[in-house]
Amino acid sequence: MNLDRLLAIGGFVLGIPGVVALFFSADVSVGASAIVVAFLAIALSFAVTYYKNRPPYKFKKAEATLDIKARDGSVATLTKIYKFVPNIRDQHTFIHRNIAADGTVNNFQWENGAIDPHWLRKVLHQYEVTIDFGYPPLRVGQTVDHKLQYDVLNSFPAQKEGWFFVVEYPFKHLHLTLKFPEDRPITSLESSRTIGASVQSLGLGLDAVKAAGNRQYIELDIKKPKLGAQYEIWWRW
Repeated sequence: MNLDRLLAIGGFVLGIPGVVALFFSADVSVGASAIVVAFLAIALSFAVTYYKNRPPYKFKKAEATLDIKARDGSVATLTKIYKFVPNIRDQHTFIHRNIAADGTVNNFQWENGAIDPHWLRKVLHQYEVTIDFGYPPLRVGQTVDHKLQYDVLNSFPAQKEGWFFVVEYPFKHLHLTLKFPEDRPITSLESSRTIGASVQSLGLGLDAVKAAGNRQYIELDIKKPKLGAQYEIWWRW
């Protein structure tokens, strides 16, 4: 039997006689002491359960930037910067999922260098990239801040286009940036969040568009995004 279950059972076994002794015994301190010990045992069982089942990483922040470079939408670069802290010893890998596009995805880079081909695999119509941090493994409590980048080709050719971002880890903070190509302003903008069958508008319109020189861009800042949620940004050229 697991330690957490033993502690919980022991807590209940001690607690019931303690309650009886508290109300029916001449020495109230005996019952009170038994209840305190039972409470501590049950609390410790919950702590052990949490420690055993805690996720490998605690996620702080994710930043994703889609930079559409070509005026016809044929060339874009997506950059993801994740910040997290290991909860468990000997962690040395991290998986990026939900990598897909209508066009072609290539030129994967990690920390501005070409990735190891063994890190990349295709699952159905999506890519997965398993980052290997090597040896020594990551330390518990160490803040990890890493960047994955790849090119997206021939994915935004239509008059109406969109970008989807799926929350694959429980981040505390998510920041999305969408950069449009030079001298090609957009004429409309919509945004939404999809969770299962529920779709909610985020109310992001043309008034949210900013400019840097002759390029437009938008930013979306989300605190505690729901795991599995899909954030969508649609626009017309």
